Amino acid sequence: MEVPPEPRPPVDVSPEQLRDAIEGRAMELYFQPIVSLDDRSATLLEALPRWPRRDGEVLGPSDFIDVAEANGMLGGLERWGIKPPSATSHDGGRG
Repeated sequence: MEVPPEPRPPVDVSPEQLRDAIEGRAMELYFQPIVSLDDRSATLLEALPRWPRRDGEVLGPSDFIDVAEANGMLGGLERWGIKPPSATSHDGGRG
């Protein structure tokens, strides 16, 4: 029986760092398929932001959404997600 990996400790994200990442367009958009349980076909795609940081770590939404929400930055993040730069769009590593 495999032992599950230890959970990663919380990442320290300051509102200033997040604001700079959003305004500086440092985020990347990844598309994750939503799969039907009936026939296992991809029925929709969910767009999820990722934040590659200078230290090489890539943060997922669970690492920064709470900070965005608490500091009134969800609107900026949503606007960024609606019109991301095409060079940073990804298809989940399949392209």
